Amino acid sequence: MIRWVRRMPFVLIGIIFIVTLLGGFFAPYRFDSEHREDAYAPPSKLHFVYHGRFIGPHFFERQIELDEFHRKIYLEKTDQPIRIQLFVRSEAYRLLGLFNSNIHLFGSKNSDARFYALGTDKRGRDIFSRIIYGGQISLSIGVIGVVLSSVIALVIGGISGFFGGWIDHVLMRLAEWFIMIPAFYILLALRGALPMSLDSKTVYLIIVCVLSVLGWGGLARTIRGMVLSLRNEDYVLAARALGVSNITIISRHIIPHLWSVLAVVMSVMLPGFLLSETTLSMIGLGVQDPYASWGSLLSEAVAISRLELHPWILTPGIILIITIFCFNYIGDYLRDWLDPKKSFRHE
Repeated sequence: MIRWVRRMPFVLIGIIFIVTLLGGFFAPYRFDSEHREDAYAPPSKLHFVYHGRFIGPHFFERQIELDEFHRKIYLEKTDQPIRIQLFVRSEAYRLLGLFNSNIHLFGSKNSDARFYALGTDKRGRDIFSRIIYGGQISLSIGVIGVVLSSVIALVIGGISGFFGGWIDHVLMRLAEWFIMIPAFYILLALRGALPMSLDSKTVYLIIVCVLSVLGWGGLARTIRGMVLSLRNEDYVLAARALGVSNITIISRHIIPHLWSVLAVVMSVMLPGFLLSETTLSMIGLGVQDPYASWGSLLSEAVAISRLELHPWILTPGIILIITIFCFNYIGDYLRDWLDPKKSFRHE
């Protein structure tokens, strides 16, 4: 039982990445598909039994009425059930995913009836579909940013630790200078200096580049310390005595020993990159409509009055919290599993 609990974060992260990568298949609607008459519609109710008979998953069309406070109430028309079917052919669209198909996992063949699994936003767009497409942007910024930062840190930290001397001194002072720069505030200043008319694709590239360039300093110092200890190992000294080139020694005898540390550090860095993009988009300086990211989806939940009347708009925040928790747990798990002083792997 304990082992299954420990594996659950890995399973959840796997599901999140698969669903976002194959967004065109799992999302029932396009990320920019609007139905203004369904603005702030609550999640559709899923039914299985109709008039005492099991007919499978279905829902009902809803009509809008006003209560005594002139607030919209969605009442189901229970006269005709609308079945939810698997592998429905509909409009095809993908944002950053790898899969582009006009077949969706679930939906209704009745194009006028829409099933909102998690409700809608202020423009009547399906939140479930926008969470999936928003995950493509938010997760890709985090993953690409962490990978690029790790590559920069691996190169600079490896060179600094292997050659030492004045090269080590110059590169580490450069790394310390980048560590002192607050990446999020640089993003704020840079975005504020640029025109607000920039399209979301340009903003996406700016966020990735800034986070990558400013996030490598701490990791470079960690790698440099490991390389300093590895370069004095017997097998490295023997390779040098045999006349093996420095590039071969670094690629074959040093870098393979760094993968475990990189895996741990990258899993810990990724939530920070993810939160930076989310915060920037949430305050309106990141990815903008009609494109979706988890931060831009959360921008509607900033207003307490909206959140009180339409609590389902907070769903992207729940997904974000689960994702960050899973990455932090994976980082802790890898750190303990790779620690030779602990018997964690034998439990």
